[in-house]
Amino acid sequence: MSDVPGDGGPADLRAAALAQMGRGLGARELAGSEALWKDAVASGTAVPMQTALDLPYGGHPRQRLDVFAPDAPAAGRAGRPVVLFVPGGGFTGGGKSKPESPFHGNVGRWAAMQGWVGVVADYRLAPGFTWPSAAEDLGLAIAWVQAHAPDFGGDPARIVLVGHSAGAAHVASYLTRRAHHAAGSAAVRAAVLLSGIYDIPAMSERPSVQSYYGSDARLHGDRSSVMGLSELDLPLFVAVAAEDPDGFHEQALTLLTHIQVRRGRLPDFMVVQEHNHYTQTFHLGSGEGELAPALERFIRRHAGEGDAHA
Repeated sequence: MSDVPGDGGPADLRAAALAQMGRGLGARELAGSEALWKDAVASGTAVPMQTALDLPYGGHPRQRLDVFAPDAPAAGRAGRPVVLFVPGGGFTGGGKSKPESPFHGNVGRWAAMQGWVGVVADYRLAPGFTWPSAAEDLGLAIAWVQAHAPDFGGDPARIVLVGHSAGAAHVASYLTRRAHHAAGSAAVRAAVLLSGIYDIPAMSERPSVQSYYGSDARLHGDRSSVMGLSELDLPLFVAVAAEDPDGFHEQALTLLTHIQVRRGRLPDFMVVQEHNHYTQTFHLGSGEGELAPALERFIRRHAGEGDAHA
């Protein structure tokens, strides 16, 4: 069946289902979003590659990561760029994978299909572990990548961080606290922030935000990353889904405004059309949409080439 918009094919069916779901966040929207892309992503990423799952980067059960890499040896001595993905989950849930599902391993597999090494990492969750525990975990995961990337053909000096939702908030916190993670920060060449939270006071009424950042609103400004991100000398790709809730559009606009004021120019930015908060990452690896090609260009520009479709 054709997947050209307007012909009644899968693209139109997905668009209709997306419109019916609306722009909310919750179990219904999550399940519906998974159903929209599960088969297409499973098929699109079903290519031979190296995989190593549930590798520990720390002592806690949540400090685990999955690695995806091309089967073919890396061309040249330097190795391939490493794309380290941090998934979301509302600060209190979520994970790198779940049984009988291609998510979020699809992001790692998509990275390997571009000739890079893909890493998908879990981290400790609120309410048991609060700010800045997840950023600290990311620092540990980066240190693990630096130590072990060559085992998978990766270059420990070329790391690109990608975070979605709460994961983007954690990437942002790590980047603005890089002085606390000096050992690995120089290896980070660029970062991708997808539908993240950067201005904590603007989202402080959300119970999940309070669970991680604390209920004392007086602390939220200092725990925000928006000012620190605007002062970073690091390439950023900022995106929000067209069907994201309003608050995520406001967060992106706030971040972009601060960056423009501080840097005098905007970073790479995209409104990901025909996607909601969840499908923005769920569709990666399907071979469809505008986000993946944009990310490929950004990562190649700032971290160099892999061996595409190796």
